Amino acid sequence: LAILSRGLGDVYKRQAAVQGEDEAFVEIVVSDGGFVTGRLVDEEGLPLAGRVAVEAVEGLGLPDFLQGALTAEARSDGRVVLGPVPVATLDVAAWAPGHAVSRHQALVAAPGETVDLGDMILDRGLAIRGQVVDEKATPVVEATVRAQPQWGGFRAAPEASSDSLGAFEVAGLEEGEYTLTAQAPGYADARVTARGGDEGVELRLGAAGEIGGRVVDAGGRPVPEAMVRAEPADGPTSPRFDGSAYTLPEGDDGAFVLRDVAAGQWVLHASASGKGEASVPGVDVAAGQNTDVGTVVLARGGTVRGTVVDANGSGIPGATVQGQRDLHSS
Repeated sequence: LAILSRGLGDVYKRQAAVQGEDEAFVEIVVSDGGFVTGRLVDEEGLPLAGRVAVEAVEGLGLPDFLQGALTAEARSDGRVVLGPVPVATLDVAAWAPGHAVSRHQALVAAPGETVDLGDMILDRGLAIRGQVVDEKATPVVEATVRAQPQWGGFRAAPEASSDSLGAFEVAGLEEGEYTLTAQAPGYADARVTARGGDEGVELRLGAAGEIGGRVVDAGGRPVPEAMVRAEPADGPTSPRFDGSAYTLPEGDDGAFVLRDVAAGQWVLHASASGKGEASVPGVDVAAGQNTDVGTVVLARGGTVRGTVVDANGSGIPGATVQGQRDLHSS
């Protein structure tokens, strides 16, 4: 259980065990909270521009909706003030670009108390080094390489750019596995798995194509606010592309272009709030070419109605109901 209360203790967590139709009573006390201060410095004592965040309260990790909620940015002198924070034992993480995460524990014992962690020293950590090349093994210059930890977390993925030889170094990493993604204009993304400290990692970018077209509503009127995306026909986990390609129409006529799409077959999806959605299967993309899908017409579709009830069949007012279409069903 978690409460987010800005200006007070922000978040306080309690565990509760409930079985079947049993009830559990939990008292959650929201106080005025306290503060955690400190200074981010490197191994030579020089100030760093970075961030500090609460990772756990009383040993319990924050739920997804609170990831990143309790963060603060360090000033130019490295000083940081985090709060208000819960009156509890807090696991605090500090990080800065090119440096590994530094973890600390702070006990905020009473409302209004300030805990000073002093100098939080950040070292360079581990690095992953390698090269970005194209399909002919030619170095790709100024490609962006990101290292996303496979264990998640709300810290922005460390990144680096490839040099004139295509070489890159993503520094400030911890031990563990990372998903490395390389991106460069005119190429489809490349993705590999590597561990912190690995050397000689190769990211090979393939030539990309484009998908173009125009989105209109059921009456033939342009829909410039439509969201257009494409997913590999063999599923979003395809090794050809890390996720989906997204774009918004580029003009008032509803025209759009999805760039840097890997060669292969894709499924195009377009949608706009209140105006419906549409899908175009079997979109074949070739390297260096623009595949024109023509006019994509949004259909309003049907309406789903029903009733939300409890275990006794009594209606529950105020319930929120959400629907998500299975984009890969027939």
